[in-house]
Amino acid sequence: MKLTEAQRAFLNRFVSRGWIHATREDPTEQEAIDIGLRKRYLRRELSEAHFTPVGRAALSSGSEKP
Repeated sequence: MKLTEAQRAFLNRFVSRGWIHATREDPTEQEAIDIGLRKRYLRRELSEAHFTPVGRAALSSGSEKP
């Protein structure tokens, strides 16, 4: 599953911080995090999800692997 442009933009807002809360109330935001975890753009640490080097590169460059 690919990230939509809106989901990519949402995640990209947090790349510079390096982490995001892993549980979101908004279903669209939660789906973006779930996709990021499946694609290994994020790794889960307790209630947070941290961006991996692959995730940082993919989200900042705009090119996503299928």
